[in-house]
Amino acid sequence: MTALRLQQYLEKNTIKHPTALLHFERRLSDFEQGILFLCVHIVAKTERAPDGFYHLNKSLVRAVMRQEGNHDYTRITEAVKAVSKTDLRFNFMGQDRTFDSYEAPLIIGRALDRRRGVVAFEVHPRIEKLVKDPRVFARLNIYFISALADVRRGYSFYALFRDFVDRTKTAEVTLDYFELRAYLGIEESQYQIFKDFKFRVLKPLIDAVNERTDLRLSYEAVKTGRKLTHLKFTIQPQAWQLQLFDAEHAERMVTELVKNFDGPVIENKAAPGQIEADNDKVRAALIDQCVKMGVTSKTVVRALGKHGVQGVGEIIAFTKGKFTKMDKKGEGYDAANYLAKMLNEGVGVKAPEVRKREADAQKKLGERAAANAAKEAAERAEKELEKRFSDFKVTRALELLDGRAAADLEKLQDCVAEALPAYADFRRRWLDVGRDYRNLDRRKATDGLIFRGYVVPETLRLWGKHEDTDLEVFRTKNMELS
Repeated sequence: MTALRLQQYLEKNTIKHPTALLHFERRLSDFEQGILFLCVHIVAKTERAPDGFYHLNKSLVRAVMRQEGNHDYTRITEAVKAVSKTDLRFNFMGQDRTFDSYEAPLIIGRALDRRRGVVAFEVHPRIEKLVKDPRVFARLNIYFISALADVRRGYSFYALFRDFVDRTKTAEVTLDYFELRAYLGIEESQYQIFKDFKFRVLKPLIDAVNERTDLRLSYEAVKTGRKLTHLKFTIQPQAWQLQLFDAEHAERMVTELVKNFDGPVIENKAAPGQIEADNDKVRAALIDQCVKMGVTSKTVVRALGKHGVQGVGEIIAFTKGKFTKMDKKGEGYDAANYLAKMLNEGVGVKAPEVRKREADAQKKLGERAAANAAKEAAERAEKELEKRFSDFKVTRALELLDGRAAADLEKLQDCVAEALPAYADFRRRWLDVGRDYRNLDRRKATDGLIFRGYVVPETLRLWGKHEDTDLEVFRTKNMELS
């Protein structure tokens, strides 16, 4: 269930990631590159704190970079320091219409708060503007940083193709072999033989992308003369699932993403009334949720008695939103006491008219979905009826043809010949089979079209009844039978 909520959150929270920021020489480690992309997400999705900094929380890094039990704050600060020393090279692999040429670091200043586990960073103003309102972008999902965190060069490789898909809507891209090596940070002295590059670098990257992301890649080598110069990649979209996270890790990632980026996006999104469907289970879940945040169960039970499960759910959602805002502003707070105060005072409980308005909106959405489903079902039923009617006409025509005299068959042959369009293939094929429908191989496309499109209609016209060709009569009979 947690994994499902995480996937729903992620699908709604991609960011517009500037193309230029993907294109720079990969001199950073994979962990440092993950920190870079994470910082870009923070800049894109949040606003600067009152102190002028953006805040990178250690707990967010641990969740996204899949660090189990790693409390190495120094490693994070060193990674931020390495990112601040790295110039981003715009237009590394082609024009993106943002700049002709420009190099600058993303991070231009750093500050530490070890007590809160935060690395604060200042951003280059020109790049900050581009990140917040990119003119050319790829839609990147923060999940894939985490999904590929343990794959050498994995996220950089994935982001390159995500960029091509979103920017050009293309299914194929041909990359210069040596530019691709440079993009992945492969030194000239490394893997000089393509076979080594293929098995040590390319194949593991493609396998990881195909297994863990929303893209499926395949490639072929392209030679200029006898020398390999390019790689032609085919890119196909595919469904993706949260395969890498156990329930505990998924829960932690949901918590961190919501806290850092969106406020109460996941929790308590049920429509009014829906939360009451399984009252005992919902009450237990709300009590457990509050106890984990440090509030006593007695306080929660008292609030449940006063405001009901729906009201308590609204209080929790409202309070989490406040926590998110205070986190962004760098304000300190005691989460347990703050939530207890909200529960006792009922702050965040929605007015009846607000609940009714939300319920009405939800009802309209449900009615619209039901109407669309009914329309699609009717269209499917109509297509199925038309197919059955077509099969009926074939069966009926064969019944009428069975035992026909030679003169009748000759008349049919003439009628079909006249009805056939002036396509050389159709007329030539009719002559090839001796103008005899029994010689047609209906498994083949042309023969099947001649039989169903001309032999059957002409047979029914010559010897059939009106009801043999009337779809409405066929529909009425089928309704009576059903």
